[in-house]
Amino acid sequence: TAAKYLRLWGGVDINVTLVEPSAMYTSNIMSNLVLNGSRTINSLAYGYTSVAAKYGVVVKQAWVQSIDTAAKSVTLSNGSTLPYDRLIVAPGIEFMNAFGLTQSDYESKTPHAWRAGPQTELLRQQLAAIPLDGTFVMTIPKAPYRCPPGPYERACLVADFLKTHKGAASKVVVLDENAS
Repeated sequence: TAAKYLRLWGGVDINVTLVEPSAMYTSNIMSNLVLNGSRTINSLAYGYTSVAAKYGVVVKQAWVQSIDTAAKSVTLSNGSTLPYDRLIVAPGIEFMNAFGLTQSDYESKTPHAWRAGPQTELLRQQLAAIPLDGTFVMTIPKAPYRCPPGPYERACLVADFLKTHKGAASKVVVLDENAS
């Protein structure tokens, strides 16, 4: 979004380069709808070719290895260096091990699915496997976090799925660290 609007509003003399390690982005927005079957994970996948073609943003598929603020340059994982006049850094999010769970557990057994993609699909499959009149337990971390309504939206969509597909006696148990 920043790259697009820098190009749109910056005039013809501005060059914008987006450095992104992934070829595709899976939108978190509406990813909870995958859980009840209203959307597919593929419908939330976007590439970067559109921002390049429509807006003239140069896309480099790589990781940022280092930033030299004195030289105003960024070194990429492919060994190339990009000079800059202005730099926006958006490092993304990182999930920490919590409650005895590891990153491997999140990927294979207890997906948080707050980064949309494979974990969203795994969570959807786990919901589908819940027995008739089963129980789904989820936790909500102490605020602040990136999308305050997200966990509550998820609880509602999971409840909708369970009521529709797993019986009226199914339950969603929400363990919320927030007082209000």
